[in-house]
Amino acid sequence: MKASLTLLEDFFRGCDQSNWGYSKEQIAAAESKLSVSFPKVLRQYYARFGTCPYIQDYGNNIPVPLALEDIFIPDSTYNAPHYVPEELDFLVFYSIVDVSAIDYGIRLSDLALEDPPVYFCDYGDTSWRLENPSLLNFLVTSAFWQMAEESRLDYSLNIDSWDFYSLQEQPNLAPYRIGLGMNDHELEVLSTPVRYYRIFLRDGVLLACETDEWAITEPPWDFFEWLTVASTNREKIQAIKKIPDLRWELT
Repeated sequence: MKASLTLLEDFFRGCDQSNWGYSKEQIAAAESKLSVSFPKVLRQYYARFGTCPYIQDYGNNIPVPLALEDIFIPDSTYNAPHYVPEELDFLVFYSIVDVSAIDYGIRLSDLALEDPPVYFCDYGDTSWRLENPSLLNFLVTSAFWQMAEESRLDYSLNIDSWDFYSLQEQPNLAPYRIGLGMNDHELEVLSTPVRYYRIFLRDGVLLACETDEWAITEPPWDFFEWLTVASTNREKIQAIKKIPDLRWELT
């Protein structure tokens, strides 16, 4: 399944999305302040989801979007007194701020592209590295992973590997994706450093898992460390809880 902003819109169908974005005037003011023009995809994202409460809140060592007014271009003091990257010509719009302080940005020379690649730099690096060849894929997959990892949705069911230790089993994704009819509904993740999570979407339900896979394999491994099924719709989660042979944490 290809990433698109429509996936986010459809997932939140039934929620009031009217106040989840910045106005054209606010976006234009941010561009003017930095003397740049944002890529089309970034402009569309901030217009639709720039203030979405399910996405915007800071997380636990996972990347989150910066508020529109906090987007910046690094200067010579960036990361000081730590290592200053060799390149500073990036538009920084995403960050991990709580623990490891990793920033995500777009090369200034790529801003004219509709869907440019995304790079990342942490405070121990002197260079930026490719994170994702597609800004759109980065924005959408990161948003869904944030919602899953941070339990930001109203209703969810969870399972982790500790729940299987007494049975001497390794938890497997297959029964969950098959039981929920998610086989053909996996979201394509293009991030390059490591594929450590998988995301499925269907009818307003999010299935996401953190895998124990730290090297890219084909097909992806089905063993997971942690899994959640979540939605803004209570009835859908209640119905999933009743599906036979799917194990969930005891609460």
